[in-house]
Amino acid sequence: MQSEGAVFFVNRSSGPGNGNGTSWNQAFGTVQAALDAATNGDQIWVARGTYNERITLKSGVELYGGFKGGERALNGRDWREHDTVLDGQREGTVVTVQRSASTS
Repeated sequence: MQSEGAVFFVNRSSGPGNGNGTSWNQAFGTVQAALDAATNGDQIWVARGTYNERITLKSGVELYGGFKGGERALNGRDWREHDTVLDGQREGTVVTVQRSASTS
């Protein structure tokens, strides 16, 4: 894990999804909940699955999918094996980037 900021965890399969995001066992149920909690320098790790939501990215927050759930290091993810999908349900833009956010 990184040392500059916090890591927040998201797993739609982890139960009611009302955790605080501080571990896989306490994962947020939605990506946007993690984004709302995150600040500059934080990372968000998203477990495999389809997330029926639309999100707004934040500046300085890194978003990673492809986790099985349970990994302890970023290099433990496999985005080819563990698909992470954002599905906006044809309700509009799925990912919005704030003007101040970087997409590099």
